[in-house]
Amino acid sequence: MKNLFRKAVVGLLALTGMFSVSSCSKDEVKPEVITKEIPVYVEKGFDPKLGVITLNFNHFFEGKALELKKEYKTAKGETFTFDQIRYWVSNVELLRKDGSVYKVPDSYYLVEDMSSEFMLGLPRTDTVRVPANKREKVIIGNIPVGDYVGVRFGLGVDEATNKDFSLTKGELDINRMFLTSSWVWKTSYIFTRTSGNYKVDIAGVPSSIGFYFESGGNTNYRTISQNFAQDIRIAPERDSEVTMNVELQRLFDGINIMGLPQNQVLPGWSIHNYNASRTKTINAVNAPQMTVLADNASKMFSIARLRNVNR
Repeated sequence: MKNLFRKAVVGLLALTGMFSVSSCSKDEVKPEVITKEIPVYVEKGFDPKLGVITLNFNHFFEGKALELKKEYKTAKGETFTFDQIRYWVSNVELLRKDGSVYKVPDSYYLVEDMSSEFMLGLPRTDTVRVPANKREKVIIGNIPVGDYVGVRFGLGVDEATNKDFSLTKGELDINRMFLTSSWVWKTSYIFTRTSGNYKVDIAGVPSSIGFYFESGGNTNYRTISQNFAQDIRIAPERDSEVTMNVELQRLFDGINIMGLPQNQVLPGWSIHNYNASRTKTINAVNAPQMTVLADNASKMFSIARLRNVNR
């Protein structure tokens, strides 16, 4: 990973500008002043004359903060539990007030929340346990000073990069990913992956089944664009944050989990031993459903909060 972060400043920082975005409240949100310890991290090669922005991705299911292994019951009587959510955030662009765009170079970030139970079946008889990991924050330095009105990013890996596994950009490293987490197919990076268990009553009989959903392939790369409700001023003396809520329930729109075919796995595409225990799958074998999955994933994101932290 090229963007190695180091701790630059830890101290008492005053949060002087904090504002929330809400579509359902008419009450005016007044600025809060908070003083607390906030660690500030910057990229290697950080230029102190430029700014820092943090992208936070908060995962939810039906408006409730996501916890792995916790049951979430929907209004339809379905019950979901999750053991992983992983996706690529790539080609980050910050939209300026003057209409120009700042493209963050080599911006490929793997956002994930996963438990430690996954096993990778390699071509040999070896198995490697994938460690639990949670990464929902991306910190980017060297942002040009100015007023910004929005953010745009890709969900997945763009075609030019996806077709050449020898490239190492940002956090993309095909050798490291294949050996530790099978985060690639033969012909594409895996753009998104979600797995867990699904429970529903069928004709009065409770049924529980595992699901394992993946998207990938150039046609399933999606671009997400989010406008800010209020401009963000990026400057050397402050650190800006953009928090997005990621609503996982939208991932399942139009997908009949129980109606999916049983255990569809294309040899050489998804090689997880763990996948064998997941009866209902979406991956390259059922391309139409994978396209629905990619479309749904692109609709999960919404701006929840913006703030500036003065150093």
